[in-house]
Amino acid sequence: MGSLSPPSTVHGAIHFLTRDDLYKEEKPYTIRYSTPDDVPRSNSNHEEVHGIPIEDIRGREAEFSLSKHGFTVTRLDSGMDYADFADPDKVLNVYLQSVARKLREVLNAAHVQVYEHTV
Repeated sequence: MGSLSPPSTVHGAIHFLTRDDLYKEEKPYTIRYSTPDDVPRSNSNHEEVHGIPIEDIRGREAEFSLSKHGFTVTRLDSGMDYADFADPDKVLNVYLQSVARKLREVLNAAHVQVYEHTV
C-alpha cells in the first residue's frame, strides 16, 4: 500500500480573546515573566472554540495578508544554523535582531522590542 497523505483540513480548538469593554481603555496583555505583586500578569480573558477548520496553506502563503486574515507568512533569513540556537549570545545578538528587523519591515513599525523569548 502507498503512503497516506495528510488531510488538507483538520478541525481543532483555538483560544480566542473574549470581547471586553476594558480593551477600549487598555490593550489586552499577558506578561510571561515574574512581576511585582501589584502588577497583574494579564488583563485578558480567552475562550476556547472547538471545531475550527485548520488548513494546510503550504504553497498558498501569498494568499494571506495581515489586514484580511489576521496573519501573514514571510521568510526570515536569520543567519543562524540549527546548532547556533544552543548559543544564548547568538540567539540574542543574531536571531532576535533578525526577528526585530523582519517585524519592523513587515509591520512598517518604527520600533520593535523583544521582551522575552524561548528556545
